[in-house]
Amino acid sequence: MSDLIKALLEIDKSKLVRPTKKVKAKRLSELAGKEVIITVQALTPSEEKDINDKAFKIGKKNKIDFDTELNKKLTLIKGISDLNLLDKELQKHFGATNSHDLIDKLFLPGEQESIYEAIKELSGYDEDTIEEIKN
Repeated sequence: MSDLIKALLEIDKSKLVRPTKKVKAKRLSELAGKEVIITVQALTPSEEKDINDKAFKIGKKNKIDFDTELNKKLTLIKGISDLNLLDKELQKHFGATNSHDLIDKLFLPGEQESIYEAIKELSGYDEDTIEEIKN
C-alpha cells in the first residue's frame, strides 16, 4: 500500500465537510442598524458543473461564449448558505422579479464580487490550495 493511500485512509471522513466563512454585508449592516452577517460555503463539484453548464453557451458560428454575470449570480445563489435568494416572499418584499434581481437589490457590484471571490476561494480556487513540492 502506498504512503498516499495510507495517509488518506487515516483521514476521518466525517471531517470532509464543505468549508464555510462568515462575511459581513457592510451596506446591509448600515441600513439595518446592526451587523448583517451572511455565511458562504464552498460549491460541490456537481453545483460547479451545473453553474458552468448554464454559463457556457454556443453562439453564432459555434463560438463558445461564457456569461460571467450569470456565472456570478448562480454562484451566489448556491454559495450563500443562510440566505435563500430563491425565496419568493423575500423577492416580493424587495420588489425583485427574480433571484438575480434580488441579488442586485441587496448587494452592490463590488459586494457581489467580494462574496463571489469568497465562495470561489472556499471552493479551492486559491493560489495556496495546492502547495508545489520542490526537490
